[in-house]
Amino acid sequence: HAANMIVVRYSDSHGGVENLTIDGAGLANVYGLAVVPENRYQTSNLVFQLYNHFSNLYVESCAEGLVLQSGPRVNGADSGCWYNEFSCMHIFSCRRGIWLVAPPNLGSGVNRNWFVDVRIGQACNTGVQIDSGGTNNFQIALEGVETGTSPNATPTALQIAAADKFGTANESNRFWGVTFEGNTRDIDNASPYTELHGCLYSGAKI
Repeated sequence: HAANMIVVRYSDSHGGVENLTIDGAGLANVYGLAVVPENRYQTSNLVFQLYNHFSNLYVESCAEGLVLQSGPRVNGADSGCWYNEFSCMHIFSCRRGIWLVAPPNLGSGVNRNWFVDVRIGQACNTGVQIDSGGTNNFQIALEGVETGTSPNATPTALQIAAADKFGTANESNRFWGVTFEGNTRDIDNASPYTELHGCLYSGAKI
């Protein structure tokens, strides 16, 4: 019960977290689950978060529900946050549900992860925000994203940037049968490579 903290940080590979409730108590700048490097800003050492499984998690009342970030590129080699699976999750009353963040320097984004049976909604401002990453797969529900003015002035269920801050394109993020319901804006997509397959959204909310 303190502001400005990560409740659960996972900075390794071939493991995961399951069967847990994470409650941020509505305090400022609290991250519920962060799959990120131990030092998110260093640019000297390769680090990896690969092949982890996170399941049966309930994340509530956090500023950031789930955050993913790769580490740096070092001497031409990429760190990675790849091939992780998130399943059976409910992210509730979090300002932002899922956030894919740019690495600390020009390098690989958050790529080739799976999000299956994840519900994000109620008292949220942003459902999924992709600032950096491609070839991720989402089978999720985005419901009741309609609260507040931060990080988006207009609450938005799905927001995808064309490229990250280093100019790397966010290519081939795939959304399978996603349900959009009761959101102020369903989709704000700037990437021409985004794929929507069998998704139910409102054409008036994009």
